Amino acid sequence: MSWFGVGRSEEEGERKFTDKELTQKMIHYISPYKRAILITTIFIVINTALTLAPPYIIGRLFDMALEIDASIRIIIALVITNMVLNFLTWFLGEYLTRVITIRAITKATRDIRMDMFNKIQNHDFRFFDSHITGKIMSRVMNDTDTLRDTLFFITQLIGNVLLVLASTGLLIYLNWQLALISLSLTPLLFLLMYIFRKFVRRTMLNWRKTVAIVNAAMGESISGIAVSKSFSREKQNLEDFKKVNHNNFVASFKRALTFATLWPIVTLLQIIVLVLLYLYGQNLVLFNSAVVITPGLLYSFTIYLWRFFFPLTQVANFYSQYQAGLAAMERIFGLMAIESEVQQSEEPIIIPEFKGEIEFKNMDFWYNEEEKVFEKFSLKIEPGETVAIVGETGAGKTTLASLLSRFYEIKGGEILIDGVEIRKLHIEWYRQQVALVLQDSFLFAGSIKDNIKFGRIWDDPTDEEVHLAARAVQATEFIEDFPDGFETDVLERGKRLSTGQRQLVTFARALLADPKILILDEATASVDAYTEAMIQDALEMIMKGRTSIIIAHRLSTIKNADKIVMIEHGKIVEMGSHDQLLKEKGHYANLYDTYFKHQSLF
Repeated sequence: MSWFGVGRSEEEGERKFTDKELTQKMIHYISPYKRAILITTIFIVINTALTLAPPYIIGRLFDMALEIDASIRIIIALVITNMVLNFLTWFLGEYLTRVITIRAITKATRDIRMDMFNKIQNHDFRFFDSHITGKIMSRVMNDTDTLRDTLFFITQLIGNVLLVLASTGLLIYLNWQLALISLSLTPLLFLLMYIFRKFVRRTMLNWRKTVAIVNAAMGESISGIAVSKSFSREKQNLEDFKKVNHNNFVASFKRALTFATLWPIVTLLQIIVLVLLYLYGQNLVLFNSAVVITPGLLYSFTIYLWRFFFPLTQVANFYSQYQAGLAAMERIFGLMAIESEVQQSEEPIIIPEFKGEIEFKNMDFWYNEEEKVFEKFSLKIEPGETVAIVGETGAGKTTLASLLSRFYEIKGGEILIDGVEIRKLHIEWYRQQVALVLQDSFLFAGSIKDNIKFGRIWDDPTDEEVHLAARAVQATEFIEDFPDGFETDVLERGKRLSTGQRQLVTFARALLADPKILILDEATASVDAYTEAMIQDALEMIMKGRTSIIIAHRLSTIKNADKIVMIEHGKIVEMGSHDQLLKEKGHYANLYDTYFKHQSLF
């Protein structure tokens, strides 16, 4: 058995980008901070000049000291002076440029995360049906961290390129023969990096995917720990996680092996160049060649050669790092490129005097075309009417609630709200008019008061309004039993409260939101009979004056509905009041006899 949900691969259906497209998107996020980049560039130019000056000066002084037969102390003093100058130039350039650069890049990373969060928040449910939470989190956190490192590396490229070019010029100026020998293997280095380019990109992308899978597996194992323990699956889960973790190990090893193979080759090229340099250079010094070269010049040349090779390896490393960044960007922007089916209308409508009339008109919907949920479905609900939707599991009841909340986009037909097509309504405004209470009563970590206030976004409800809403749904009694009352922290997903208590809080939240349309989707299924009896009066009060749709398996919540709609396989087979449908002795009467009838005995 595979790990929970890990087998799904949403990346396969996502957009792929060229290197040029990814680079353009990266520039888009960096461009707001171009002033900081400009200041950094100026510091880098100054730092490059200060870095390259000491070796030449020290080399000249070194030759002068030899000419006048200076003592070893003078030569040591020159070397120490060189070290001090190098440190000062490093501090002035590296430290200041890093501070400015890190600030700009951290802001750019922040902007990317904000855009990702905003995109995720505005997606419809189809997106969340096909994307695992842990994998989404991996992209938002891990991939943006990789991208941040890449952006920082890119800014360092400016200084490294300048250092390479300036060092090349100085090497040629000092001795063009030695320079040709030293630079002869440089094209081979870039050819090597070009060959490694695609391999690095592929291994980095695979590694990032396995990181996301590990995150997803860990998240699901924690979320489903109660289920795992109830079935004693700890050992099996461990074996499943071993497979996931091993795949991550293999991908990580391949990633490390790529760089481990590359850098010894680069280092070998450096050593070959240095050996050739010293073999040729010492002959020029020892045998009084026609080419004038002094020990001081050879010293300066050697330092500049290191000044050339170190940034050159960084430039070469940049290419690999850049491919790692492109792999992260492809996952980030691939996620952001997914378009939600539910889109805001170009000219969204807000209904001034909203009544709450609902009409499904020849509506079609499916999750996949092979399994249609609704086909030419029609139903009209009058303003203020209470309608109960009943039917066996899989009939389409919850889907109907999701479509009415506009979590999914219908495939055909219309849903009319007060005569206006639902796709033309302003999404945020419309959802403020609709409150959906689910069987799985989700609470956020925080106080009871904050959870009740959660559904009211157009203003800040007073404590008195919060208390009134809680009292109306019979929640005040258990809330006041806590030492901190309404300030009690419910913990993650409301773990501090019982199932019934969490449900009462969600009822209070819906009541405080004061919606025109109320949808109760199995909202009392998790509530015990005693708690259900407590909130029946509250439910009647909540539904009063509102268009209410009740999806329930409890007779007490549907028998008093104005209209009961019996659905089978996405089609209406019966419709009427409780008493009318019992008299017809049809589908509803059969459902009542097999499921509801025993509930009336209590």
